[in-house]
Amino acid sequence: MEELKNTLAAQGKRVFLIPVGASDALGSHGYINCYNEIVKQEKQMNIHFDSINLAIGSGGTYAGLWYGNEQARFNKKIIGYSVDNTAEEFKEEVTKIVLDIDEADESSKSAHNFDTIFINDNYVGEGYGLATDEELAFYIDFARSSGIILDPAYTGKAFRGLITEIKQGKYDDQENILFIHTGGLQGYTKEMRERIKDMLGK
Repeated sequence: MEELKNTLAAQGKRVFLIPVGASDALGSHGYINCYNEIVKQEKQMNIHFDSINLAIGSGGTYAGLWYGNEQARFNKKIIGYSVDNTAEEFKEEVTKIVLDIDEADESSKSAHNFDTIFINDNYVGEGYGLATDEELAFYIDFARSSGIILDPAYTGKAFRGLITEIKQGKYDDQENILFIHTGGLQGYTKEMRERIKDMLGK
């Protein structure tokens, strides 16, 4: 993308590069708005979420939610479940995006407590877009019991991680837990579908 951008810019064209996942200061504003919508719906439903949980694959969604939470000073836990990189790598990426948001908007500058960035990288498994039979079995059982389809490349890893952590008592201090389903069907490649068919046939 950078190479193409430079080629077009050299031709005098005005180029706007959208990074993977739109994970930059501009793209993250979508999830600052999402955070504000969550707060609005909390008031309408008379409910308070102690944590917001989500998959993190490039950092923009997490950065936006974390930034919205910090600006509102509501002290919810924003917990990201990594689907590829380490917790340290994502904390660095989220920090960079947040600082870029500050730079782009003078009115939003404030001191940040980056110690409240919580990334769990224990459920990456074999990596992005890859799934073990155990993971696929979890997605199948969840779809059968709830009617909700989890993307095996992305949301599945995060939701499985959340359920595992809940069973281990890591959320015992929380009453209401919100999980944002940000992935769809893209992870169900032909190979993945064939594996599932074989598992369902057993």
